[in-house]
Amino acid sequence: MVELRSTRGCVNTPRILMALEEMGVGYRVEVVPDGTFSTRHGIPGPELLEGKHVLVEVGAILRHVARRYGAGTLWPADLIGQAQVDRWLDFQAVRMARAAAGRDLETLGVLLAVLERHVTAHEWILDRGFTLADLGFVPAMVKRDKFPLASFPAIAAYFDRLGARPSWKNALASTP
Repeated sequence: MVELRSTRGCVNTPRILMALEEMGVGYRVEVVPDGTFSTRHGIPGPELLEGKHVLVEVGAILRHVARRYGAGTLWPADLIGQAQVDRWLDFQAVRMARAAAGRDLETLGVLLAVLERHVTAHEWILDRGFTLADLGFVPAMVKRDKFPLASFPAIAAYFDRLGARPSWKNALASTP
């Protein structure tokens, strides 16, 4: 069993819980006061406790739990599959998130067009099925009202598929 420590309303917590739910990993969520992680780690949180080990940074936590508990499923066994997961996680976390945060609508439009073409041809980001790469797009799914999805119907349908997974519903129910 792992322990996830989070503040109320943390935007990263549902993504980690969804990963744990997908893999059937037992977990416990502990709510801590706002500012705990910024003071301790210089980031907003959350943190994963696994035995005596403490992990921070959402990407590191997701990769760790996928490697440890989801090898061959959420985390592909082959190096090319792992590189593809990394590619799409970076695409979302670095490219899309920065363009959206900076309100760079031109770049965001180009990136959304790339994603639209990809999810038009694929049910999930990787051909092998649902993986950690898909969990990278949970923040965008949550903020879908900020994106011009009327122009990107395949992305809207992809977000619908993400949100329909039982692991998403369970993760939301467990999020403080």
